[in-house]
Amino acid sequence: MRDIKFGKYMSPHLIRYNERITINNVEISDKEISDILEKIAIKVEEYNKISNTPVKEFEVVTTLALIYFAEKNCDFIVLETGLGRNR
Repeated sequence: MRDIKFGKYMSPHLIRYNERITINNVEISDKEISDILEKIAIKVEEYNKISNTPVKEFEVVTTLALIYFAEKNCDFIVLETGLGRNR
């Protein structure tokens, strides 16, 4: 039987940005963040050129977390949804 993978995406971070995204309490590495951001950067730029509302940092980091969890085949995730008032 294989180990169950639990992903967690929360904010804000306390010490390191990486602590926002973890699997089984192990933080995503700087390289993994960089690799995933490179994958989505072109799409973000394309969207920003045609949209009146640019992509926000929270949306980019949420996308990064979802891609990371999918690539690592997480079984369960705790995901901050970002619900709340936008002032």
